[in-house]
Amino acid sequence: MTLTYPLFAILLAIFLSGCGSDKGGGGGTGSAATAALSSPAVANFEAVIAISAGYNSACALKSDGTIWCWGDNHSGQLGTNVSNSFSQYAVKVSGISTAVGVSVGTSFACASLSNGKVNCWGTGILGHGTNSSSTAPVEVAGISTATTAISVGHSHACVVLASGSIKCWGTAASGELGNGSFSGVDSCVVPNDCSFTPVTVSGISTAQSVSAGNNSTCALLADNSVRCWGLNSNGDLGTNNTVNASSPAAVAANSVTQLSTGKRYHTCVVDSGHSVLCWGFNRYAQLGTGTDIGPQTCGSYSCSMNDLPVSGINSATHVASGPSFTCALLADQTVKCWGINNYGEVGNQSSSGPDTCGFDKCAFNPTTVVGLMGVTALAAGTNFACAITTAKNVKCWGTIESYTFPTLAAISQNSNTTDLPLPTPDPAAASGPHLLVVSKVGNPYSPDSNGYAGTAGGSATSTPAAITCSNCNSTYAVLSHNTAVTLSTTLNPGTLSVAWGGDCAAAAGGTATVTMNGDKFCTMAHYNGTANFLATTNTKYNLTITKTGPGTGTVTSTTVPSSGTAINCGSVCSRAYPHHAAVNLTATPAVGSSFLRWAGNCGGTTATISIGLGANSICTAVFTSP
Repeated sequence: MTLTYPLFAILLAIFLSGCGSDKGGGGGTGSAATAALSSPAVANFEAVIAISAGYNSACALKSDGTIWCWGDNHSGQLGTNVSNSFSQYAVKVSGISTAVGVSVGTSFACASLSNGKVNCWGTGILGHGTNSSSTAPVEVAGISTATTAISVGHSHACVVLASGSIKCWGTAASGELGNGSFSGVDSCVVPNDCSFTPVTVSGISTAQSVSAGNNSTCALLADNSVRCWGLNSNGDLGTNNTVNASSPAAVAANSVTQLSTGKRYHTCVVDSGHSVLCWGFNRYAQLGTGTDIGPQTCGSYSCSMNDLPVSGINSATHVASGPSFTCALLADQTVKCWGINNYGEVGNQSSSGPDTCGFDKCAFNPTTVVGLMGVTALAAGTNFACAITTAKNVKCWGTIESYTFPTLAAISQNSNTTDLPLPTPDPAAASGPHLLVVSKVGNPYSPDSNGYAGTAGGSATSTPAAITCSNCNSTYAVLSHNTAVTLSTTLNPGTLSVAWGGDCAAAAGGTATVTMNGDKFCTMAHYNGTANFLATTNTKYNLTITKTGPGTGTVTSTTVPSSGTAINCGSVCSRAYPHHAAVNLTATPAVGSSFLRWAGNCGGTTATISIGLGANSICTAVFTSP
């Protein structure tokens, strides 16, 4: 959760700016109202010259130097000064009008500006000297000379300077910063595991481009060779081994003209002969070799520690790597994709193969994106991809968050988008009280999406005493402003460990800490030593309902399809729903009160709304009285 100010302050700012909202679960096609913006005036999204896709959001650079983003905004990664559920339209990033480049990661994004500076926004290590998040762009420290390339990974980011050197910031434990160390100067989760400001990558002075992945990074040099560093457990670095590297290591691939590192352990490059070469993880056939097997095994899964040619590609001009699939732009301006296809990622207008990778659908060989022509640029997200066409507009396919794009959906923009003012703290709300929500989520160590339910678990308690949760899915407490909370867990028999997340920072002894300077959402994931506890397809997300304002009322819910426990809230409550569930919420004011609007991860002024759950969410009903 990324609320920079207390919840009611943001509600007040949203209310005063007359903001509307989307209804959840969209992806840039203009089929619902835009999140946290005034009533949308739908317009064609044109004059796009560059594009980048991340976990569940994407951003595009227009020829006028503005950045426009769409998709998930729970982490503030759309850069509109607020965090909310989703935007189905492209919305303008606040305060940027001179951008020359853009890159989107898992939960934050960055733009390089014409004056040489770099701005970042969202949730993560933004490079501005702390690990605090920001829903509006903030300036990265120590970069003032021209940058020629920028790339945001899972939890780190890198830029190429005009001098040919590279600077990176973010997590450092796997060596992804490339400065010769597996540690940083700052502390995010454990001591010295990250760097809040950019550090220089060692031994590189002729970089042309850089690509940041999950916990690894690769750079293309002026002599068309490639250097990679960071995590290498799945052959990520292409160095014929699985040893992590804290400094750039040479890759066998040469005569490379362009590269793309995926967010899940593989990299692909285009060479001077217009072939595509890939290496790394191959569990989902993302290497494009005609199989999801071998030639080597990394842990329990197939991989390649060296570059392999993608079958049937000999006219590529550009490649884009998602976490588990890859797409290539060909000389005839068509696109072919391969890898996982559970959500239509390969663009064959189907989510059923043509091949099978374990429990998942996939395409072993490059498959033509049906109906897509005149493409000039390409970007791949988690389960979706987008392309710029010769008309300088954007078309997408696959699934973003809980929304599946119609066939080659053209992105629309909200032409009413204006820079929203930063929220001004409300003196009454600044002193609290604040809401602390603790929820159990799926096992983060599970590498698969087999959908098996497991038995790992445990209880959660807090100091001071406020949270008591024995094998429950979610609980909450209301605490005073600036209360320092320590959360502890007692593991069930057979459960090995717990991973804390969300707004909680892991501490010694399996505990977690959080300071209540605003509303906080913490998660706990228990691990039982197997890969079957609440795996991805069985994941549930918690929807928490709160109410505010001088009036009173209740909130009830239905789901489509029917699943989970219905909400009937006279006070704060939380319910767990399956991934991608569409939850209809209805706010009913009590006698003498009236419903004003929704806020938090929901929005709008109609009493009944729908939210598509792709993450833990908090929705607040605002009631007023005469």
